[in-house]
Amino acid sequence: MRAALSPSQKKFLQSLELEGSFKISHLLKELANLGKMDTAGDKSRKVLGIIIAISLLIAFASIFILIDNSNTLLVIIEAIFLPVAIASIVLFFVLKKGDLDNNLRLFIIPFLGVLREEMHNKAKINLSLSAKNLFDKTYLFDKKQLPPRSNGFVTDTRTISYYKQTPFKGNVTLSDNTDLAFEIINLGQEVYVKKVTSRKTKYKTKYKKAIRLNISLSFPKSTYTLNGVHNTGIPVVISETEQAIKVKGKVVFKGLEKESTAPLNTSIRAIQQLYKVVKPI
Repeated sequence: MRAALSPSQKKFLQSLELEGSFKISHLLKELANLGKMDTAGDKSRKVLGIIIAISLLIAFASIFILIDNSNTLLVIIEAIFLPVAIASIVLFFVLKKGDLDNNLRLFIIPFLGVLREEMHNKAKINLSLSAKNLFDKTYLFDKKQLPPRSNGFVTDTRTISYYKQTPFKGNVTLSDNTDLAFEIINLGQEVYVKKVTSRKTKYKTKYKKAIRLNISLSFPKSTYTLNGVHNTGIPVVISETEQAIKVKGKVVFKGLEKESTAPLNTSIRAIQQLYKVVKPI
């Protein structure tokens, strides 16, 4: 699959970052191919996971049976399934290296598809995009070691790492000459817990994620004026210049799991809600 990718797509897979001014139709085509590759990779890893589990189960079962009973057929089974399991594990991690953030195909590509319908045909989009894992140490901005907490025989030591990442931001002029600026901010917590009992020590890591969508719309005063009612359903900040009415809003999605993505429909609805602040002249 990688052999069929363009040089720009291969470059993106190496850096997992993209920045510049792009024709949105060309950009969507490039990202769509990457999205298909990522989907195929996800499916392949699921299949490999099943093959690994079955191969290891058969291989280890054969070993335990061979301990009590020497059998040529069991030796052959062991010689087949153990190498299959090892090769599948190696291939699994090779494919894992090329895994992209699910936000790319589940949020960013559909979001850009919606914007394309609202843009001028020849308009370009200024975009900054990163498909790196939120919990990469690059995005760690604070780390706290909490004191042990005793509960009977259990003492747990908690270390909380805080992450902040801006994987997706850009600006574009829509077909009604309104300037739209958008920004996705990922906020994450990695909670490492060490539990010690009288018999054993356990380690557990939990992930918590929140996504904040910042939206800014600049409406030209030549075609829009302020509406009397500002029932947007989300917090907004309104300001004016001689040429434009600027409306800013934000939506926060909390309680998400590590692999969660920004809800597309809610994000599009938030932009539509900001349009209620103004009305056409």
